[in-house]
Amino acid sequence: MIFGDTQEHWIKSLLKTFGREEMKVVQVGAWDGHETEQMAQIVSAFNGKLIVIDWFKGQISIDDENDIFYTEDEEVIKQRIKTFWSHINPKHHDVIDLRIGDSKELIPQIEDNSVDFFHIDGAHEYEEVKRDISLAFPKVKLNGFICGDDYSGDYEYLRINKLTDEQLSQDTILVPGYGHDTDGNITPHVHAGVVKAVWEFFFGDVMYNLPQNKWCHVKGHTLTGNLGAFKGGKKFEGEDWDWEKDDPHKKL
Repeated sequence: MIFGDTQEHWIKSLLKTFGREEMKVVQVGAWDGHETEQMAQIVSAFNGKLIVIDWFKGQISIDDENDIFYTEDEEVIKQRIKTFWSHINPKHHDVIDLRIGDSKELIPQIEDNSVDFFHIDGAHEYEEVKRDISLAFPKVKLNGFICGDDYSGDYEYLRINKLTDEQLSQDTILVPGYGHDTDGNITPHVHAGVVKAVWEFFFGDVMYNLPQNKWCHVKGHTLTGNLGAFKGGKKFEGEDWDWEKDDPHKKL
């Protein structure tokens, strides 16, 4: 039986490349367990421990039942937890310490300066992402990695600092980002709250537009870089994006 995705996730590649013996890894936001299983494979090989934090209620700003919609329904939550474990190889169960609840309550319980890799992929709304990063950063060791998902657009080019609180509380806004569809075309949806929280917390000292819209900061180091956005294999300069028509700032 195959557990998790067969295609290697970015975080698995990161752990495989920079893994440390008996490393301590934290994942905030596990959803269906596919990425957790890939992380557990590497953490297990290094005799480490993987703390997984999720409340399994979904995203606050999403109500589409075909997406990660928010719910308080206990039966739905139980089914989501069951789905999570169904994607985890039983031999990795001992590696995983699943902590079900709100990240703002569970992250502070982790010892300071004890985490080698802290991966944040929970909420997408600005205030929640900022809170998770602020709580997580003291937990990371010097030379440790704090990283996450959904850094899907450029802070300066998209003028993220000019967006309204309402826009930053949405799951995504409609602007050209780094994401791609299966044909290689840019997906015009950006998690603005994630971009703003990450960029401003680290004052731009972050590597971003890594594969799968990831971001990464190495504690104690300055490593930055915008790899650019691409469409159809060519550098995207924005010519085919109508700012006059589609600019999210026009109502400001």
